[in-house]
Amino acid sequence: MGQIVITEIMYNLEGSDSPNEFVELFNISHLDTLDLSGWRIRDIYSEDTLEDSGFGLSIAPRNFALIMEGDYQLESGQYSAVIPEGTVIMKVDDSSIGNGLSASDSVYIVNSDGAIVDSVGWSESGLEGFSLERRYFEFPSVP
Repeated sequence: MGQIVITEIMYNLEGSDSPNEFVELFNISHLDTLDLSGWRIRDIYSEDTLEDSGFGLSIAPRNFALIMEGDYQLESGQYSAVIPEGTVIMKVDDSSIGNGLSASDSVYIVNSDGAIVDSVGWSESGLEGFSLERRYFEFPSVP
């Protein structure tokens, strides 16, 4: 397992999913800030590059980052009032994460060398408006 882990995936919102799907990452290192320049995120069907949305692409030790859809409005989007101060917010290079996350899908975080750092797959649709959440960050990504 790498130092960056996927900790939450919002893929099944009430109503329209776009532009409100997101993937949350966590840097489990106690010492190293990690630069995600050149990193990508993908689902089963397509891949996107991670883009700086004004917060940089580096995650400090024991801190979170959010990957939002490219057309998410940072100032007025539905999460704008609840994203904690200091969270690094990145966007993908188009209007959806992968080709849009679905009820049976997978998410992969790929580093600049092309290696998969972490992945999460699911085959059931959760309740609308609820995300998939990892409870134990240091454990492997298994159902």
